[in-house]
Amino acid sequence: MHIDLTGKNVLITGGTRGIGRVISHILTKCGARIGAIYRSDSQTAEATLTELRNINDVNHFILQADIANEHAVEAAVQSAQAQFGGK
Repeated sequence: MHIDLTGKNVLITGGTRGIGRVISHILTKCGARIGAIYRSDSQTAEATLTELRNINDVNHFILQADIANEHAVEAAVQSAQAQFGGK
């Protein structure tokens, strides 16, 4: 089964490691544009971003935020909204 997510935006917390990384890959293969939030491992986040961009030519991005911090979450969501073009 293939789900077409072309033109859809997805913001994924923990999207650069473990299960979140796998979800990022799957949704990218379905055509979605990914905004992946990571907490602290920028090297792994950058590597995941490169992998996503190699899957399709969509402008994926990563954001650093500790989702346990309300202010960091608000800032990440605002940044994602801007990068997603308000969507």
